[in-house]
Amino acid sequence: IGGLNALLPHDVSVREAVGAHAEFHARRDARFRVYRYVILRRSTPSALLRPYTHHVPESHDLDATRAALARLEGEHDFRAFRALGTPTRTSRCTLVHADMSEQGDLLVLTVAADRFLRRMVRMIVGTVLRVGRGTLSVEQVASLLETGKDGSAGPSAPACGLYLLYVGY
Repeated sequence: IGGLNALLPHDVSVREAVGAHAEFHARRDARFRVYRYVILRRSTPSALLRPYTHHVPESHDLDATRAALARLEGEHDFRAFRALGTPTRTSRCTLVHADMSEQGDLLVLTVAADRFLRRMVRMIVGTVLRVGRGTLSVEQVASLLETGKDGSAGPSAPACGLYLLYVGY
Protein backbone atom coordinates (compact mmCIF):
# COMPACT_ATOMS: atom_id res chain seq x y z
CA ILE A 1 0.00 0.00 0.00
CA GLY A 2 2.90 2.35 0.72
CA GLY A 3 4.22 1.99 -2.82
CA LEU A 4 0.77 2.67 -4.29
CA ASN A 5 0.30 5.78 -2.15
CA ALA A 6 3.71 7.06 -3.30
CA LEU A 7 2.42 7.05 -6.89
CA LEU A 8 -0.93 8.72 -6.18
CA PRO A 9 -1.68 12.47 -6.16
CA HIS A 10 -1.58 14.16 -2.73
CA ASP A 11 -5.38 14.30 -2.41
CA VAL A 12 -5.87 10.50 -2.80
CA SER A 13 -4.69 7.73 -0.49
CA VAL A 14 -5.21 3.99 -0.17
CA ARG A 15 -5.83 2.55 3.29
CA GLU A 16 -6.62 -1.02 2.30
CA ALA A 17 -6.57 -3.18 -0.83
CA VAL A 18 -8.33 -6.51 -1.37
CA GLY A 19 -8.70 -8.78 -4.37
CA ALA A 20 -11.87 -8.76 -6.48
CA HIS A 21 -13.34 -11.11 -9.08
CA ALA A 22 -12.30 -10.57 -12.69
CA GLU A 23 -15.71 -9.16 -13.71
CA PHE A 24 -15.79 -6.64 -10.84
CA HIS A 25 -16.98 -3.16 -11.83
CA ALA A 26 -16.52 -0.42 -9.22
CA ARG A 27 -19.65 1.52 -10.22
CA ARG A 28 -22.10 -1.21 -11.26
CA ASP A 29 -21.32 -3.56 -8.36
CA ALA A 30 -21.82 -0.89 -5.68
CA ARG A 31 -24.88 -1.39 -3.44
CA PHE A 32 -24.84 2.10 -1.89
CA ARG A 33 -22.79 5.28 -1.71
CA VAL A 34 -22.39 7.94 0.97
CA TYR A 35 -21.53 11.55 0.12
CA ARG A 36 -20.79 14.52 2.35
CA TYR A 37 -21.01 18.18 1.40
CA VAL A 38 -19.43 20.84 3.64
CA ILE A 39 -20.64 24.44 3.74
CA LEU A 40 -18.81 27.25 5.53
CA ARG A 41 -21.50 29.53 6.93
CA ARG A 42 -20.08 32.81 8.10
CA SER A 43 -19.75 36.36 6.84
CA THR A 44 -16.19 36.01 5.50
CA PRO A 45 -14.64 33.16 3.52
CA SER A 46 -11.65 31.19 4.76
CA ALA A 47 -8.43 31.22 2.78
CA LEU A 48 -7.52 27.79 4.17
CA LEU A 49 -10.93 26.14 3.73
CA ARG A 50 -11.79 27.70 0.35
CA PRO A 51 -10.84 24.62 -1.73
CA TYR A 52 -12.66 22.27 0.66
CA THR A 53 -15.92 24.05 1.47
CA HIS A 54 -18.65 26.07 -0.19
CA HIS A 55 -18.84 29.51 1.43
CA VAL A 56 -22.35 30.80 2.17
CA PRO A 57 -22.38 34.16 3.97
CA GLU A 58 -26.08 34.38 4.82
CA SER A 59 -27.98 32.86 7.74
CA HIS A 60 -29.60 29.47 7.29
CA ASP A 61 -32.77 27.85 8.67
CA LEU A 62 -31.49 24.41 9.66
CA ASP A 63 -34.91 23.09 10.72
CA ALA A 64 -36.46 23.90 7.32
CA THR A 65 -33.48 22.29 5.58
CA ARG A 66 -33.87 19.11 7.60
CA ALA A 67 -37.58 19.00 6.80
CA ALA A 68 -36.80 19.32 3.08
CA LEU A 69 -34.17 16.58 3.29
CA ALA A 70 -36.68 14.30 5.05
CA ARG A 71 -39.03 14.75 2.07
CA LEU A 72 -36.27 13.55 -0.25
CA GLU A 73 -35.70 10.30 1.65
CA GLY A 74 -37.17 7.16 0.13
CA GLU A 75 -37.54 5.88 -3.42
CA HIS A 76 -38.35 8.69 -5.85
CA ASP A 77 -37.85 9.84 -9.41
CA PHE A 78 -34.98 12.33 -9.00
CA ARG A 79 -34.99 13.64 -12.58
CA ALA A 80 -35.31 17.22 -11.31
CA PHE A 81 -32.05 16.69 -9.40
CA ARG A 82 -29.87 15.55 -12.30
CA ALA A 83 -27.78 17.44 -14.82
CA LEU A 84 -29.51 18.23 -18.08
CA GLY A 85 -28.93 15.64 -20.78
CA THR A 86 -27.86 12.88 -18.40
CA PRO A 87 -28.30 9.58 -20.26
CA THR A 88 -29.70 7.02 -17.80
CA ARG A 89 -32.18 4.20 -18.21
CA THR A 90 -34.00 5.38 -15.07
CA SER A 91 -33.89 8.36 -12.75
CA ARG A 92 -35.37 6.44 -9.80
CA CYS A 93 -33.11 6.30 -6.76
CA THR A 94 -33.59 5.34 -3.14
CA LEU A 95 -32.21 7.95 -0.78
CA VAL A 96 -31.81 6.04 2.49
CA HIS A 97 -30.35 8.89 4.54
CA ALA A 98 -30.30 12.68 4.18
CA ASP A 99 -29.43 15.02 7.02
CA MET A 100 -27.60 18.24 7.76
CA SER A 101 -25.69 18.88 10.98
CA GLU A 102 -24.12 22.01 12.38
CA GLN A 103 -20.50 21.92 13.54
CA GLY A 104 -19.46 25.42 14.54
CA ASP A 105 -19.30 27.52 11.36
CA LEU A 106 -19.78 24.42 9.21
CA LEU A 107 -22.99 22.89 7.88
CA VAL A 108 -22.41 19.24 6.96
CA LEU A 109 -24.86 17.51 4.66
CA THR A 110 -24.66 13.70 4.52
CA VAL A 111 -26.62 11.66 1.98
CA ALA A 112 -26.65 7.92 1.30
CA ALA A 113 -28.41 6.20 -1.58
CA ASP A 114 -28.41 3.09 -3.70
CA ARG A 115 -27.29 5.26 -6.61
CA PHE A 116 -26.87 8.92 -7.52
CA LEU A 117 -27.52 10.65 -10.81
CA ARG A 118 -24.97 13.00 -12.36
CA ARG A 119 -24.74 16.16 -10.18
CA MET A 120 -27.59 14.91 -7.97
CA VAL A 121 -25.86 15.63 -4.66
CA ARG A 122 -24.83 19.13 -5.77
CA MET A 123 -28.40 19.80 -6.97
CA ILE A 124 -29.77 18.63 -3.62
CA VAL A 125 -27.36 20.99 -1.85
CA GLY A 126 -28.34 23.93 -4.07
CA THR A 127 -32.02 23.20 -3.48
CA VAL A 128 -31.82 22.89 0.31
CA LEU A 129 -29.70 26.05 0.50
CA ARG A 130 -32.65 27.83 -1.13
CA VAL A 131 -34.93 26.31 1.51
CA GLY A 132 -32.57 27.48 4.26
CA ARG A 133 -32.60 31.02 2.83
CA GLY A 134 -36.41 30.98 2.66
CA THR A 135 -36.64 31.33 -1.14
CA LEU A 136 -38.06 27.81 -1.61
CA SER A 137 -40.55 25.97 0.60
CA VAL A 138 -40.43 22.39 1.82
CA GLU A 139 -43.63 21.75 -0.17
CA GLN A 140 -41.96 23.01 -3.35
CA VAL A 141 -39.12 20.53 -2.79
CA ALA A 142 -41.67 17.70 -2.54
CA SER A 143 -43.31 19.00 -5.73
CA LEU A 144 -39.97 18.81 -7.57
CA LEU A 145 -39.99 15.05 -6.95
CA GLU A 146 -43.52 14.68 -8.31
CA THR A 147 -43.55 17.03 -11.28
CA GLY A 148 -39.99 18.24 -11.75
CA LYS A 149 -38.42 18.23 -15.18
CA ASP A 150 -34.78 17.38 -15.83
CA GLY A 151 -32.56 19.81 -13.97
CA SER A 152 -35.40 21.92 -12.54
CA ALA A 153 -34.04 21.69 -8.96
CA GLY A 154 -30.94 23.43 -7.78
CA PRO A 155 -28.99 25.42 -8.77
CA SER A 156 -26.10 23.01 -8.64
CA ALA A 157 -23.72 23.83 -5.78
CA PRO A 158 -20.01 24.06 -6.68
CA ALA A 159 -17.81 20.95 -6.50
CA CYS A 160 -15.69 22.31 -3.64
CA GLY A 161 -17.14 20.85 -0.47
CA LEU A 162 -18.27 17.55 -2.05
CA TYR A 163 -16.74 14.31 -0.76
CA LEU A 164 -17.41 10.67 -1.55
CA LEU A 165 -17.14 9.08 1.89
CA TYR A 166 -17.94 5.45 1.32
CA VAL A 167 -19.03 2.92 -1.29
CA GLY A 168 -20.63 -0.28 -0.05
CA TYR A 169 -20.37 -3.52 -2.03
